[in-house]
Amino acid sequence: MTAFTTAADAISRAGQRGGGRSWLFSVVWGGVYALGLVTMLSGEQRHPWVWALCALGLIAWIVRSALPDRMPRRQFAAELTMIVIGGLVAFEANVLGGVPLAVGLMLVIGRTERPLKAAAVAIPVGIAALGIGMLVAVPERRDLSGVVVGAIAMLVIAVLVGVSRRQGAASAARARELDEQRRRAERLDDHARVARELHDVLAHGLGGLVVQLDAVDALLESGRVDDAATRVRAARELAVAGLHDARRAVDALRGDDAEAAPVAGAELTAALAELVDAHRGLGGEVDARLATPVAPVPAAVAAALRRILQEALSNARKHAAGETVTVVLETMDAGAGSGGAVGGSVGARLVLTVTNPLGAAGAAAATGGGRGLAGMEERVREIDGATLSAGVEPGLGPDLEPGGGAERFVVRAEVPA
Repeated sequence: MTAFTTAADAISRAGQRGGGRSWLFSVVWGGVYALGLVTMLSGEQRHPWVWALCALGLIAWIVRSALPDRMPRRQFAAELTMIVIGGLVAFEANVLGGVPLAVGLMLVIGRTERPLKAAAVAIPVGIAALGIGMLVAVPERRDLSGVVVGAIAMLVIAVLVGVSRRQGAASAARARELDEQRRRAERLDDHARVARELHDVLAHGLGGLVVQLDAVDALLESGRVDDAATRVRAARELAVAGLHDARRAVDALRGDDAEAAPVAGAELTAALAELVDAHRGLGGEVDARLATPVAPVPAAVAAALRRILQEALSNARKHAAGETVTVVLETMDAGAGSGGAVGGSVGARLVLTVTNPLGAAGAAAATGGGRGLAGMEERVREIDGATLSAGVEPGLGPDLEPGGGAERFVVRAEVPA
């Protein structure tokens, strides 16, 4: 009995895979089933209808395995045929003839594509077929107790295996869906990272070129050709710097920040100072106070600080042209910063604050779409224990109390050192 159920379950699994391999499995196991029937029935005299039904059950089995999944109604008809024939000959063939019934029930119940109402039809049909088969066998076989127990056990096992396979298929489908959602989230993260790097490079480089070209246009109109030529050379240097920045962005996208070597404190300060000098070269005023971190800074933290300062200066040129920007990089003990640590990090923390009064919009103000601030937030979220705030704050009065001056836009990033 166990061997027959194992064989039926194997054919059920093969039938769910579809394709030529499923058909081959069913032919092989159907051949084993047919050989078993021939061996068992050849020892006793059986009615011709028993042989005919066994042959029909085997044919229905093979047909069901050959049918593609795009024909669910024909599949169900073949499965019902297997169930009916298996139930009718189960007692005449000492339960072995009922294997098609077990396989049919497993297929009906075990496929998640099949509604449960199909099982509600197949199970009563199987019980009815077994009952009819027992009534037909009673006149010739008085002692059917062992066969009845075997038939009931086969029916129960078939239902349980079908339910188990249905649950397994549902779990596998959920796992595939979760895996697809995970892959989609990873793709979206990759797309967001590429978009963030692309925005930072283009917004800084092209925004600076707009400022330089506007200055060139004004100088040419006033007849200051030499000054205009100087601005053109500065624009070329800015374009070259933009190309280098683009290469750094490509390297960052292809590499892994977690495996990158830490950045020395002096190197980080120099990178930030380079951005400050570039802003001054575009005609901006900057009051910079950059402290040098004592210990090396993780590469991801250094890259985030550089991009945050770059975006903040670019926004100042767009939305507060001509205003003085204050840039402060300082080191604080854990818990002393304004943002509050997230993630339970310990040790020193770096705080970058970029402040500018609200002023007149620059020529590139219309190109902004809020993506720069979103990129800052994304970068900070990727760093454990980092915080970011960006928005309008009241100005400071003579006594450094809020509310005593003009409003200002403040970007403040706090990261673990």
